[in-house]
This record gives sequence, C-alpha cells and structure tokens, in this order.
Amino acid sequence: MNPFFIPFVQLPLLNQKDLPVILPEEVWNNLVPGEYFSRFRSPLKGAHKIWKWKKT
Repeated sequence: MNPFFIPFVQLPLLNQKDLPVILPEEVWNNLVPGEYFSRFRSPLKGAHKIWKWKKT
C-alpha cells in the first residue's frame, strides 16, 4: 500500500450511520504488517479526510 491508495478496497458509505468503518476480520487477517492509508472522499468534492495507520 502506498499514499496513492494502490492497492485499495472501496466501500460505499450512504450516510453518517455507516461510520465508523470496521474492516471485516477476513480482510484484516489478509493484511501483512506494514503502513496503510485510508481516505474518506466524495465523488463531487474529493478527499475529506486521509488517515495513515500501521499494522504490526
């Protein structure tokens, strides 16, 4: 994973009740230790927030 979000997982959020986003256990288990990036974006307004996190 890199800051350009390659590779990526996409999840449509329809409204505020979809937050916070929780990764399913099977997705989490497939992630190797390392640095990851995520973002909350709108198709019309672009990125609203970007996060960086580490899995150890």
